[in-house]
Parts: sequence; C-alpha cells; structure tokens
Amino acid sequence: MKKLLFITILIIAFVNAQSKDWTNINSSQPAPAEITLLSSQITQSTIQYNLSGFWKDIVETEEGNAWLISVENGAPSISLGAPDLPIFAGSVIVPDMSHMKVNIISSQYVDFNDVLIAPSKGNLTRDMDPSSVPFQFGSQYETDEFYPGDLAKINDPYIIRDLRGQAIHFQPFQYNPVTKILRVYTSITIEVVEDGISSVNIIDNPDIDSKMDNEFIKIYNRHFLNFNSASRYTPVGEYGNMLIICYADFMDEMEPFIEWKTMTGMPVEIVDVATIGNAAAIKQYIADYYNANGLTFVLLVGDAQQVPSSYSSGDSDVNYSYVVGNDHYPDLFVGRFSAQTEAQVITQVQRTIDYEKYPIEDETDWYTKCMSVGSNQGPGDDGEMDYEHLRNISDNKLIPFTYDYVYEFFDGNQGGNDADGNPTPTMVGAAIDDGVTIINYTGHGSTTSWGSSSFSNTQVNQLTNAGKLPFIFSVACVNGNFVNQTCFAEAWLRAEDNGEPAGAIATIMSTINQSWNPPMRGQDEMNDILTEADENNIKRTFGGITMNGCMGMNDAYGSGGDEMTDTWTIFGDPSVVVRTAVPMDLTVTHEDVIMFGMTSFTVNCDVDDAIAALSMDGVLIGSAIVDGGSATINFDPFETEGTIDIVVTAFNYRPYITEVAVIPDGVYAQFMTEDTDVCSGNSTVFVDQSSGTNTSWEWVFEGGMPATYSGQVPPPVVYETPGVYDVSLTVSDGVETDTKIRADYVTVVSNVSADFEADVTIGTSPLTVNFTDLSSNDVDSWEWNFGNGGYSSLQNPTYSYYQAGTYTVS
Repeated sequence: MKKLLFITILIIAFVNAQSKDWTNINSSQPAPAEITLLSSQITQSTIQYNLSGFWKDIVETEEGNAWLISVENGAPSISLGAPDLPIFAGSVIVPDMSHMKVNIISSQYVDFNDVLIAPSKGNLTRDMDPSSVPFQFGSQYETDEFYPGDLAKINDPYIIRDLRGQAIHFQPFQYNPVTKILRVYTSITIEVVEDGISSVNIIDNPDIDSKMDNEFIKIYNRHFLNFNSASRYTPVGEYGNMLIICYADFMDEMEPFIEWKTMTGMPVEIVDVATIGNAAAIKQYIADYYNANGLTFVLLVGDAQQVPSSYSSGDSDVNYSYVVGNDHYPDLFVGRFSAQTEAQVITQVQRTIDYEKYPIEDETDWYTKCMSVGSNQGPGDDGEMDYEHLRNISDNKLIPFTYDYVYEFFDGNQGGNDADGNPTPTMVGAAIDDGVTIINYTGHGSTTSWGSSSFSNTQVNQLTNAGKLPFIFSVACVNGNFVNQTCFAEAWLRAEDNGEPAGAIATIMSTINQSWNPPMRGQDEMNDILTEADENNIKRTFGGITMNGCMGMNDAYGSGGDEMTDTWTIFGDPSVVVRTAVPMDLTVTHEDVIMFGMTSFTVNCDVDDAIAALSMDGVLIGSAIVDGGSATINFDPFETEGTIDIVVTAFNYRPYITEVAVIPDGVYAQFMTEDTDVCSGNSTVFVDQSSGTNTSWEWVFEGGMPATYSGQVPPPVVYETPGVYDVSLTVSDGVETDTKIRADYVTVVSNVSADFEADVTIGTSPLTVNFTDLSSNDVDSWEWNFGNGGYSSLQNPTYSYYQAGTYTVS
C-alpha cells in the first residue's frame, strides 16, 4: 500500500533577450543556409546552396569597427588573421577509386560596399577567453582580390566503413579587403564529377554484400546528401556486434553485461587484453577482427594501466576505431569502462543493465528534463557565446523534441531559467539529484571539474541520483584526461549512492585541451542527431550519436575537427540506447511455444525498427529488426527441450522480456506466471503453455487457494502463508499424459504497510524536505517517488524541489 502526500512550492522565472542584427537578403526572418541535392548518380552529383541572409555583429579592432558574420549551419574561419567568413559543408558518396572535381554551374550574388570584415582569431583552445585575444589582420588584407576565392571546393576523400565520401565546402562570402567589397552569394549550384583515378583513401576491394550495420545505415542516411540515391544497392540492416577487450581480473564481473547484451540480440565476444599486447597490437587486433567478423562496438574494460589507450593528437581510444582508410572518420564505436577495481567494473555493468532493462516504471517527468551548464565567453561556432549556444540547443532542439524543462546554469546573469550570478556546485548537484536525462556543458574545464559552476569529482561522488542517470555531452578542456589520474569523466561513471550506481550513464569528454569552435559544432550535431524526428523511431546509441556528431564536425572544420574527434573519448557503453522520454510499453505478440523442427519464429510489434531477439542459456539464437510490424528470426531446428528468452527493445520503450518453451510434438505440459514473488494475501495468475490436442488439465497449487483445479484456465491463486511452494500441471489428450512440476516456483513474503511523514509540505523554492519512513513489518527495501520524476531507494531520504507546483509523494 502507498501513502500519498502533497507538497506545494513557488518559483519565479525570467526571460532574456539577445543582440545581433539580421541582414535581410531574401528573408526578413532569420533562416539557416540550405544545401540541397538536386540529383546524383554517384559518378556525378548536382548540389545547390541557398542563403537568405546573415547575422552581423559589430566588433572593435585596431582598424576600426568591423563586421563579424555568422549564419546558422556555417562554420567560422579558424585561419589566424584571415577574414572571418563562414563556410558551409556537406558530404557526398563518391566512387571507390575516382578522383573528383567541382564545377560551378551557376551563381547569384549581392555586394555590400565599404565593409571591414574582422579577421579570424585562429583555432583558440578552451584554456583561454576569446574576448581577451586581440584581432590581428593577416597578409590577406594586403591583397586586391576576393578571399577565399573558390566558391566551392572539395576536400580529400575519406572512408566510413562501407562507403567512400568527400566533404564539399561552399564559400559564399567573398571579401576584397582592399576595395572593402563584401560579395555574398545567395545561390551557388555545383556539380561534383569524376576526373581520373585517385590514390587517396580508395576502396579497391568493395564488399558488394547487401548487408550493412543498422547503426551505420542511420549515419550514412544523415551524413551523406546522396546516400539514398547513390548507393550501389539497397542496404539490408542488421544488428551490430561487440568486442570487449578486458583486463583479466575483470572478466567475471562482465558476465551479467554480456548476458544482457546477448539477450537484446547483440553478438558479444570478450578477450583478455594480455593475449593481445600493447596499444599497437590492440589496434591491429581490432582491425583484423573487423575484417574477419564485422564490428560495430568495442568496449575497453580497465583503466589505462590495464588496457592502454592509443595515441593520435593525444591519448586516443577513438584511434582504435580508424580501421578503413587513412582518415579521422570512425568506422566503429569505442567506449571504455575505466576501472581499477572489481567494484568499479560492477557499478558500470549494473548501471548499464538497469538503465536499459529496468527503467523507472512509475510515471515520472525527470525523463523530460534537460540541463545546460556553461560560460558567458565566446563567441564560437555560429557566432554564439557559450550560453547562447546552449540555449539554442535546449530551446530549438531539445524542447521541441521530448523535453519540457531545462535547468540553466550559466556564468553571469543570462535570464531565462538561469539564476543571477555564477552557478555553484550545490545548485548543479541538486538539479542532477532532482533528475535530468541529458546534460550539455560548454565552457572551461580541468582534469577534475567544469570551470563554470566548479562542479568537480568531489560533488560527483556526493550525488544521490541513483536510478536517474543522465548522459553528458561535454565541451571543455581535459575533462577526459584519464591516463595516470582519476579524471572528471571517470568520476561520473564510478559514482555510487549507498551502493547503487549514481553519476551518469555515459559521457564524452576530451583527453586534451579542446579548441573553441569545432567541438561546439560537434555538440550541435550530437543534439541534432538525438532529436531527429523519424517515423521509424530510430535506435539512438550513445556511440552512434556522438561519433556521427564528430563526423559532421570533421566535414566543417577539416583538420581542426580531426584532432577533436581523436581525443573526444566515450566513457561508458557505446552501445547503450539513451532515453529522452518516459518509457512506453511495447505491444508484442507471438506464439507461446517453439516446436521441434521449426526454423523461424515471428514476433509482431507495434514499433518499427525495434530489435527482436531469441537467446537460450546465454547463447544468441538470432535477431531481426521489426519492419512493417513484424520481425522473423531464422535459426536451425531444435532437437532438445529448453526455454528461450525473447527480448524486444526500442528507443524510449521499456524492453519486452518473456520466455517461451521449446517442446516436442505431442502431449507436453508447460505453464508460467509472471508473478513468482507474491505478498501474503495477494494472488497470481497461471497460464497454460502446453502443446498437444489436450482434453484435460489438472493443476496443483501447493500453499495456494484453490489448492487444486481442473481446467485449462485456473482462477487467480491466492497465497496467505509466507513460504516457498511448488506448482504442477498434468495434461492429457485421453491417450497420452504428461506432467510438469516447477519446484519452489512461488515465493510468498509477509505483507507490509507503507507509511511516512515529511518535516515540511509547503514553502518557496528551493524547498528541501526530510522524509521519515514509518512503515511496519519487516521492510528491507524502499522505493520513493517524489512526484516530479525524483526517485530514491533510501529509507529516510532528503529531497529538494526547484519548480513551482503541487507534488504527490508515494
């Protein structure tokens, strides 16, 4: 039984205004630039760029007031001293061995006279404040010609797993610093065509197998303008596999993780790192495994001392993912359970399983809360200050998607949901304990903290957000600097609250000083990918989201993006499917049994793109992707009896988990109940799963009422006395008879009476309430629901409320 309590608090909200002038060319309303594919046959693609206007900011330089131009989707120049003019990137699939060139088909422009364009401050790192760096005019300002010159150019080819691509850079802003004419191209149409044979990142042995990894199909579809029209074939998606490279002492602790991933349909193999060797050997091992078996996810288990990191621009787990071609576009997703002890492995295993398998079942709202933490410095990518960048993410991406509230913790006084002054660790920690599913951070950082708010390892280890774990996109210096010290990212994945996982489910943080602009573009891309509307409810893994975001950053910033991708490290399971909404229930139907001789099994499901999987005793039987309302799983026929686990998973849904029996033809007794643990005085329902043309059913319920029953569908069975009881069923078709006995099948425990009190029930925000458990009988576990998505498993929790409202506590 539950006790309910109502708590009312008050809070005040603020709004904020933004400055910058929109220069109208074809639209009075601000609009992003657009890149559109007009046609493509892989050997030739026609692409059009369109611009409706731009944002103009006036900045002071040694030469006088200058324009600083920005456009949504544009990347500023990071060439020190050159005119700071936005560029725009898009990628296309190109032939496996061709050299490609760009031809300009048509263009239109308007001129702005007597304009001084501010120079770029270069590729600044986040250990400095851009506003403190003076503008320096480079040699480009002495040349009487338009800069940068080419309206469009094509970058070097790269390979993402199955496909070869090239990024196109549109340069619609052209500036002559001597005549001070700014020429703005509102439309550019180009063609990308073959021009001989290339020697750079070629695919000389293309695999024409029609199967592609399902996670990468989503990436290709988003990343390449011409994926749907230029592919050599129609891809058939299949669920990816995982390789775990583990320190020997931690292999036993990984078994529950492997069991769960197998149940979800993922083939998993674990190897002892000692059998492989050093970082170079690990990189080669992964490449060989990829070529022999295909590979989507790699999970490293151990700290750097146990499983060494690779190196590229800095300590780089991501370098292990560069398998095909000589580039910085990941071909698979690498994550790390960084741990020095068995306990640190166990908490990362448990948090992953709990997050995917056991989401909080009460109807809560913490799933739809997000958090933004950042500085008031900049500007960076898109011409935004850090807090403007974060507010754009929450207001224009997350809130229109599935979120309904954003916690804002910005340096200074930025209005909106941001309180006056700089945020404190206490403010940030209290909101995380209240519950959020995503945190975006943009600002300064250290090995053990965020600069804005000073939230550090110390505060992470004090979090009490068990069961409410966020995933984190962090743009900051050295938050992921894990080699030879315990970094901020590691603290998030190792944190515990009274033995339960706390902190975060996964995070991406850098091992080096991040630059200012490129990772902001990467963070924008990650949130864009997360919030894409898709009628098929696409599967969003943390590794897929983050690495796809890095690919977009690489397209826009070239080598400036490459070094960020190299060192932006995933801590946690790269295959974990994130949550952004209150979990819903799948509607799933299928046969109750699998008969000897069957070679396929169909699962019907109301969510396309869900994954349906069959496994037995930790061995994967098969999996399939739901398409058109069903998934058919093929397998070799069974010859022995057993029990099959059926698991169906989908983005923002609770997993569907059940069992079916593998049985022979003829009379065969089988039954089940979903409630094998019963409180005294309560009932459970038993379901017949027997096969054969049966005409009689005889049930025996030890310790239950009724104690026996004749018939296929027994009434609910009530258990009064605590204990452990057998259940049996005998079936017959009049000729043959079979009996199934499940020993110690039902466990009956004493009933309890829930009761509690609160020291305060009304007040102003922030309202901190101390709850005291007054429950009777032998209580050994507690599950508190604070009415706003908050959750606790403590006996006597303390909880803080930050939003106005009346809350029901149970």
